[in-house]
Amino acid sequence: MSPAPRVAVTRPAGRGAGLARALGDLGLDVVEVPLIEPRLVEDLGPLAEVLGRAVEGDLVVLTSATSVPALVAVGGVPVAVRVAAVGPATASALAAEGIAPSLVGDGSGGGALAALVGPPPPGGRAILLAAAGGRPELADGLAAAGWEVDPVVVYATVARVLAEDDVMALAACDVVCFASPSAVAAFVALRDRQGRPLGRVPAAVIGATTAAAARAAGFAVAVATDASDAGLALAAAALAGPLEP
Repeated sequence: MSPAPRVAVTRPAGRGAGLARALGDLGLDVVEVPLIEPRLVEDLGPLAEVLGRAVEGDLVVLTSATSVPALVAVGGVPVAVRVAAVGPATASALAAEGIAPSLVGDGSGGGALAALVGPPPPGGRAILLAAAGGRPELADGLAAAGWEVDPVVVYATVARVLAEDDVMALAACDVVCFASPSAVAAFVALRDRQGRPLGRVPAAVIGATTAAAARAAGFAVAVATDASDAGLALAAAALAGPLEP
């Protein structure tokens, strides 16, 4: 019997368990190597100041579950201000803190969330909890819809320094899973023992933004049909090919 295809889970530490289970349930061999690490900014004063000026009709927009602790740290959302979450994972993180989002995107990216939000009420302001160096699709989409966009950087995503064994484990995988352009960039920057870039094995991804980043980096890409662990696992399984009985 041939060994099961090996699939790399690259999500930040503590966020890959659901995907790993879904892959394992499909009979795939899972290798978990977090490639990126989100870090909240030290000074959340700007976020507290912006939220302190929020009024009814404004909208707080979260692009990642990483933003939720920042929102909680400054006291949450003012009364009568709605909240939009980019996808189910962010919505779940909000719900765990007692914050009910009014709008939840499908997790496929900022552009899709902007389309879901639609036009603002008169004078409506979108307070965007953003990542340092984050992509502009969401802010641009909200501005095009007529929102006054007030972005506030609350976290940064940094590439982890990997041990050589972790790099070699990734190099031996048949498929790699990406959920963000940052993870794609971190993979591309890796080098093997001889200083060579890792091979571009097929990549299963969530969202159009991550798909575009992976294709630009030279990966053959399968996009999950829905932005969930199960959807991403199915995309990876399709790339891995049929399993032997």
